[in-house]
Amino acid sequence: MTEAAYRTLDSDIFTEQNKVRADPKSYIDALKAMLPNFSDKDYKEDGYVKITTLEGSAAVDAAIKYLEVAVPGKKLRRLSTDPEDENIDWKITPIIGTAALTSEDDMVTACKDHVEDTGPKGITGNKGSDDSTPETRLAKYGDYDKLIAESMAYGQITGVNVIKALLIGDGDDKRANRENIFNPDHMVVGIYSGSHKASGH
Repeated sequence: MTEAAYRTLDSDIFTEQNKVRADPKSYIDALKAMLPNFSDKDYKEDGYVKITTLEGSAAVDAAIKYLEVAVPGKKLRRLSTDPEDENIDWKITPIIGTAALTSEDDMVTACKDHVEDTGPKGITGNKGSDDSTPETRLAKYGDYDKLIAESMAYGQITGVNVIKALLIGDGDDKRANRENIFNPDHMVVGIYSGSHKASGH
């Protein structure tokens, strides 16, 4: 992919992430369309190479079930029986109408640092080759003392497929990337995509 294509991908990911935050159910059909492409744990989609997943279709089914119970914020279950407690269990029930994220330039730059460090080396995960973390990478560019989270998807070349991969979270029993998308306390985001030695992107 060209540099321009990667920046278009960044924009598409940003748009799709806000789309699913606003309407979690909007991704149900896209996930259901994946199910016939599974043979046990192997997944083969037209135009793509076959991949072997860790969980098979079970992870996709779990993502669908999560999205299906989405409700407007005012109807959300409370974590507490106290009627004055406004905390909501968004990890179980995603919020329809979660506020849109805004792009933050310093966060984009921190993401760029990580992509340019790990991509050529084929490293995956949140830790850089220099043992940097999301927190230390962000600290180079500003004072980020609030909630910080980082999500990554590998081998995807469309915004929709990136978001599907994050929603599914194959092999992650905590579904941390899904939680990162729907956390209502997340208000700003940085996105940067690039080439990767092991997975291509």
